[in-house]
Amino acid sequence: MSNMSNTKKYESIIREIHEEWAVKNGYREKPQASSSMRRAKGHPNDILDSKNSEHFVESAKPQATSVKRQASS
Repeated sequence: MSNMSNTKKYESIIREIHEEWAVKNGYREKPQASSSMRRAKGHPNDILDSKNSEHFVESAKPQATSVKRQASS
């Protein structure tokens, strides 16, 4: 049996165990936003990532090109 078959076979059991754990640990007491909703609102790290990327690009120096010789056979 392949890994993919095992995953599909046990998916509902794994989900049920996970949900039980989440309830016991308080993760289902408040509404959870879906990941697409979190992305739509924007996350503070998105701004930081954007600023870091801009800084990286601005501070990048042009790279010298090199000519590499290939070994002859």
